[in-house]
Amino acid sequence: MIYFLISPYLIYILLSLSKTPSWFILLSPSLIIPVSFAFTVVSIFFYLKKDKLQIPLRRFESKILFPLLPLSFAIYFLWMLVFPLKDLNWGDGILLLETNALETNLFGFQLAMDEIGETTLHSLVSRFLVFLGMDSDPRNSYRVLSTLAGLVVISLVGWYLSNKKSNDRNAFGSFLFLGAGGFLLFFGYAENYTLVSLIIFITILTLRNQIQNETPYRTILITGTILVSIGIYFHLVAGYLAVLLFYLWYEFSPKDKKGKDLVLCTAIGSLFLGVGFGYFLFLSDPTIDRQSSHVLHPPFYPFKRLISANHFKEILSVVWWNAMVPFSILIFTFVFYRNRFFEIFNKKENKLVLVVCLAFLLHGFFHNPQLGFPADWDLMGFYWIPLTWVAWILWKEIDSIPVYFLPLLLFSLVLQFGNSILLSETSSEKEAILKQTNRLVLEYSAHNKDLIKTLPKTDKKFYAKTDFFLFKADKITNSLCDFPEKKNQSKGLNDLREEWQNAYQAGKPKDKVWYKDFITRATIANTNYVKSLEANKICHPEL
Repeated sequence: MIYFLISPYLIYILLSLSKTPSWFILLSPSLIIPVSFAFTVVSIFFYLKKDKLQIPLRRFESKILFPLLPLSFAIYFLWMLVFPLKDLNWGDGILLLETNALETNLFGFQLAMDEIGETTLHSLVSRFLVFLGMDSDPRNSYRVLSTLAGLVVISLVGWYLSNKKSNDRNAFGSFLFLGAGGFLLFFGYAENYTLVSLIIFITILTLRNQIQNETPYRTILITGTILVSIGIYFHLVAGYLAVLLFYLWYEFSPKDKKGKDLVLCTAIGSLFLGVGFGYFLFLSDPTIDRQSSHVLHPPFYPFKRLISANHFKEILSVVWWNAMVPFSILIFTFVFYRNRFFEIFNKKENKLVLVVCLAFLLHGFFHNPQLGFPADWDLMGFYWIPLTWVAWILWKEIDSIPVYFLPLLLFSLVLQFGNSILLSETSSEKEAILKQTNRLVLEYSAHNKDLIKTLPKTDKKFYAKTDFFLFKADKITNSLCDFPEKKNQSKGLNDLREEWQNAYQAGKPKDKVWYKDFITRATIANTNYVKSLEANKICHPEL
């Protein structure tokens, strides 16, 4: 047992000593090794003195820590404000911000089929912030919504999960969420996963609460259907919660009413989703660009490499980064308290959380992280939310878990603070590129908005994205210092853009032969453009 408890620290020490540390090892070995060693000693002490420490720790938790929870969470929230996650290598980076800024300036809102709620809401907030006098940096809206979502989660963790009964004040367990790497989504993070994460958290909390309060079963089914449908609007990844809906239907619907309940919930979900997606697919101006959606081109992991050492290494790395402590508690309890584990999760409200874990583990297993890591840490890690719920339940139900895992929880918080400091920094090079991109977005929008308005609503988004890329590539190419192929590259980009514009006037994009040939030539031009940036970036006037 003691070897298991100290294994997380040993893992960090060994990974820090390797020649190429894993992507989730951010702190320097000179810091992480002594800190890991110190917590190893503390964990051993807690294990040896567990019987003597249990009552004093519970008394400290109830009498001292619980009254200080509001102050503790307020300090944590201030930390989030001071050290927002700015590193543009984590996530889609500049491309995501560029697309949001471009579509917001051209159409008033960004519209993406995979994340309708996230993109449109970020656009609306961005316009509101500009109206208030802030600059047009698209990161502002992401920071505002991400931080507000984090504030909601912190409030729910502090208010709901910390039981206010004097004999069961579970204060330490609340920090399981704050110490999870996945919580960095709420550190002003510029990505389209923060709001759907909040919805997933609220879905678990609401349904558990309804089950515990013995709410009528049909209310539970309808509530689950509506919450999952809302989640799908914000990001299609919430569609994996269909597994949860199936569980709710199977568990709670009486045998003689299963057919009727299935039809009812299917109708509610279909109507809820059909109205919104139908509008944005066919009626809105512009409509959704279907060619850029993952629905039509699902990035499933290659079947031949699905069962492989590298794939499992990727999955474990994301689990470890997003939910080290919850994952450790889950495995520890399953191994050393197996009977108690099954007893706890035999309860319907707890079984629900395991089902959500399964749903997102399926996503993590089958989805192909095309950007690699750390860029796709967020997309692949939604299971940190239900995993942390599982850990919180075990922390609350098994008396020895807090004593065994309090050192590791404190260790995770130390890592969270250290990692947030490092990830709050971004390179001057990235900043310069982002500023230039924002300027080009404004310039392009000012000169092309009227023309784009005349295009069919089904063509506007795809035309604008392609035309802007060629415009931007030419502008940036001309801003680089001289290199042998500069003139030819600029001419090639200009010719492609002119051909693209003339093609829309002549209706050529409907010609599949021409379109395929154009995309092939544009791809070659893009490859040469990217290579020229890599070779000449030090000559860029902004850098």
